[in-house]
Amino acid sequence: MSNLYSTKMAPEKILVAGMKLTQHALVYIRNFTYDENCDPGLINELAEAVHEIPNMLLNWNDTRMEELILHLKGIDRKKYPNAPNLEQRFRDILNSIED
Repeated sequence: MSNLYSTKMAPEKILVAGMKLTQHALVYIRNFTYDENCDPGLINELAEAVHEIPNMLLNWNDTRMEELILHLKGIDRKKYPNAPNLEQRFRDILNSIED
């Protein structure tokens, strides 16, 4: 298989945390759609926050962590106060992974 990526992958710890966070967000989205009060706007914001994570992890550079955190902070917490805090979840997952 040819090299499809022009840069290196994220360090293993960040790669694992990013993939676990993506899984967490997708499970949340799936489960939230069963809620009768499901707001499509929140689903959109959650998907917007995580859809680029796999690409960022596969094309890692010195600015990616900042960009990743910026995406995770992108949910309007005033409009959706009960939305999951993806930034904190990512940091918790990252801190739970042993070096």
